[in-house]
Amino acid sequence: MSWKQIVTHEDKKTTMLRVWEMVCKGALKGPVLVTLGRPSRSLQQNAKFHALISDIRAQGVVSDPEGNKRRLSASSLEDVKAALVDAFSGEMDQQGAPLRKPSRHTWNWISKRFVYVRPSTTDFNKEEAGNFIEFLYSTGTDMGVQWSPIVTKIYNEYREA
Repeated sequence: MSWKQIVTHEDKKTTMLRVWEMVCKGALKGPVLVTLGRPSRSLQQNAKFHALISDIRAQGVVSDPEGNKRRLSASSLEDVKAALVDAFSGEMDQQGAPLRKPSRHTWNWISKRFVYVRPSTTDFNKEEAGNFIEFLYSTGTDMGVQWSPIVTKIYNEYREA
């Protein structure tokens, strides 16, 4: 099956004519599914925050619950990302601008306990992803991370856009 995405700022009539033409062409080969939605975070934003997270993981040092210093590089990228997304979600809550799809606790009826489900960056819209990039940059800077040249370039391009 072919998948097409139309993101446009054209007038509504022109956009709908383009969609209609695509549907008619596709219908010649069988049933067609048309989905309407708002654009989510961009692939460029995704690449940017993964680069930032990688630098934070590579250089970050944190204190564990007993007060011992611990390098984030000892944790998986997935674990570091989960902690950063959770912290970002909490900060957005404190600012009175919670994420559209926030973290939640759900009941595990098998083990009879609550399970934490963190927000997914896949569900971030463009504004949330942009705020997450700012949060990561600020968090890493506060931790003393020396940004790699690629992250510096990415962040400067992001700020100029």
